[in-house]
Amino acid sequence: RNRGVIVQVGSALAYRGIPLQAAYCAAKHAIQGFCDSLRCELLHDKSNVQVTMLQMPALNTPQFGWVK
Repeated sequence: RNRGVIVQVGSALAYRGIPLQAAYCAAKHAIQGFCDSLRCELLHDKSNVQVTMLQMPALNTPQFGWVK
């Protein structure tokens, strides 16, 4: 059981805030912080479990369509 990979889906907005998207940016930043902290804990415990955060490319979705 001391092996495996945890993959989190992130966003470039984990690193940069934009107007009218505070909650979304904060949530993505929280995921990034969780991954960083978990990675440190697993390294400290000499675990073979790896953690990575995948940054997906930008997609044209209606998420930002109402922002004008």
